[in-house]
Amino acid sequence: MDDISGDLSVGLYAWSRNLLPIVIGKSGNPQSRDLVLQLMEKILSTPKARPVLVNSAVRKGERLIPPPAFEILLRVTFPPSSTRVKATERFEAIYAILKEVALGGSSRSKAMKQVSLQIFNFAIKAAGESTQT
Repeated sequence: MDDISGDLSVGLYAWSRNLLPIVIGKSGNPQSRDLVLQLMEKILSTPKARPVLVNSAVRKGERLIPPPAFEILLRVTFPPSSTRVKATERFEAIYAILKEVALGGSSRSKAMKQVSLQIFNFAIKAAGESTQT
C-alpha cells in the first residue's frame, strides 16, 4: 500500500471513530460540524480517494467505518425535515462514497454478515423513531 492509500485509510478510520461522533454529541455545534465536514471533504477530494477507500474498507480486520459510525452518518445525512441544517446538504454530498466504504468488503464473510445485522437493527430502530413523531 502506498503512502496516499495508507494516509486516506488512516484519516477515514480516525474521522469515523473520533470526529464524526462530535457532530451529534453535546458539543455538536455548527463550528465543530463544519470542521468535521471540511476534513472529510478534503480526504474525499484527493485523487482516487473513492477506489482507495472502497478497496480498503476493511483494514487489518477493522472496518474504516464501523456500524455505529455509519448510524451517525445516516442520522446527520437524513435527519427529520424539522431538524435539517445547512450542513445536511454537505453530508448528503459525501454520503454515497462513505456508504460504499461502510458496506464494502466481502459479502460472504462472517464479519460482513455481522455488519449487515447491526445495520439492519439500527434501520429498524430509526424507522420506529420516525413513525412516533
